Amino acid sequence: MKYRNLWIIVLFIVAGLPLTGCGSPPKTVASHANPPAGITPIAGGNLHNVVLSEQAMQRLKIQTAPVREEPVTRKRSVGGAVSLPDAGPPNTTTKPGPGGVWVRVPLPVADLGKVDRRQDVRVRPLDSADQGVPGRLVETKAPDPKAVTGDLYYVVDSAGHGLSAGQRVHVDLTLAGSTTPRKLIPYAAVVYDTHGDTWAYTSNAPGTFVRHRVVVDYIEGDMAVLSEGPPTGTAVVTVGGAELLGTEFGVGH
Repeated sequence: MKYRNLWIIVLFIVAGLPLTGCGSPPKTVASHANPPAGITPIAGGNLHNVVLSEQAMQRLKIQTAPVREEPVTRKRSVGGAVSLPDAGPPNTTTKPGPGGVWVRVPLPVADLGKVDRRQDVRVRPLDSADQGVPGRLVETKAPDPKAVTGDLYYVVDSAGHGLSAGQRVHVDLTLAGSTTPRKLIPYAAVVYDTHGDTWAYTSNAPGTFVRHRVVVDYIEGDMAVLSEGPPTGTAVVTVGGAELLGTEFGVGH
């Protein structure tokens, strides 16, 4: 009886072996057989190559746009006041032409140096949506260094300007540096890390992305004007950048 029971136990063990060997592998093994993203460190820094599978590219709907470089005209609209020809700056002998007027533009002293003094301005009545009339700058002496504000004076000589003494107006100034070519990327390409630093993901091979440091000077519409960024023509990610950042740093994994 003792040997009979022993054979029964052996038979059960042998019968159970094929069931274990032929069963479905654990799902965790299958999920890692073809991972949606691979992260490879780049030597010499804390950057990585983020490599996405074709399925991940489709899921994230990755889109890119090239870095552009072109002159950017930057305008600023400020308030001004119209005065008669004999009420201009006290330290100049310049007079407006027949029918012309002065336009005085008060600005904080810190902002005076930001104005491109070579460019004419456009003067517009407060209640007008038209392009206004041109005004040319008349140079005056520098403001008192201790002063908080300073004045810029513009002459409007154009016929039919329709301006009158004491009238408040909008003055559209061109800011300095507007004719210098600048690097531009869509603002949608800019991503922020946990420290508030700004980056853009670049791509130099299909499905491969690398984080690149960018320094945003200012935002103009839907474009970011850069003081530092990738070379002109580099493809930057405009859709899916936040997801790439999360993938690189393991957020949500």
